[in-house]
Amino acid sequence: MIYFKFKHVWQAPPFESPSRFISFLENCCIWLLPRIIPKANPDFEDIIPQVCLWYIEYNETEDYVEREIGIDDKGQSIMKAPYLKNIGFWCDSDMTLNDYKRFPIEIISSEEFEDIWKILLLSPKNRK
Repeated sequence: MIYFKFKHVWQAPPFESPSRFISFLENCCIWLLPRIIPKANPDFEDIIPQVCLWYIEYNETEDYVEREIGIDDKGQSIMKAPYLKNIGFWCDSDMTLNDYKRFPIEIISSEEFEDIWKILLLSPKNRK
């Protein structure tokens, strides 16, 4: 395992005014898709854009993210994954270690990661 952290500022895609027909289709899809396909992070979807610092546990052997922790701009731990029904933002991606190095990453100890993971006893009811 390799443990690292990196800063990541969420950037919303540029807004373009859609045509009325496209807007209607998009609204139909937005309404319909969550009823068919479950959300990857039902408890955290709305707060992922608030994460400014990510802590990652990366499995070098299998080449994927095992666990992640999200910290907001106040230094508060606001999410961890996988947790309950939440897969995770980075856990659900197919990024390799080389992809993460573009952020850039800062290598941390497993103890630092585990300390934050253990104190982050989140539940959807008390995370606010």
